[in-house]
Amino acid sequence: MKDQVVKLLAALGYTEITANDQIILAFALQKVENFVKNEINWNSIPKGLEEVVVCRVIGEFLLSKKTFSPDELAMLDLSAETVKQIQAGDTNFVLGVGEGADTDQKRLDTFINFMLSYGADQFGAFRKIRW
Repeated sequence: MKDQVVKLLAALGYTEITANDQIILAFALQKVENFVKNEINWNSIPKGLEEVVVCRVIGEFLLSKKTFSPDELAMLDLSAETVKQIQAGDTNFVLGVGEGADTDQKRLDTFINFMLSYGADQFGAFRKIRW
């Protein structure tokens, strides 16, 4: 799963994984795996929850980088504008709310929170009863 985490981080723009990053990733992976195994009462991560683990590890990693070395996140491009309105003839679709006032920091916070909480609704499908 660690390879998937590194590939997804590279796709997000975080391409320079340092030795310190490797340590943080290993810790985050162990932490998230233990959390998920405790939530579902399994001894291993089921195939259906691997993506959940990957997303949560990325959330943990980005949160630790944002907290302790935010300058290293400068390689992430958070300035993308969203489509707010599409008009075709007399039909008008409004997709975005606000006037793009979200700062890069706010977008990063939103993304990290999404990744940290991703997949919680899937745990019930794998949960075993504890005796």
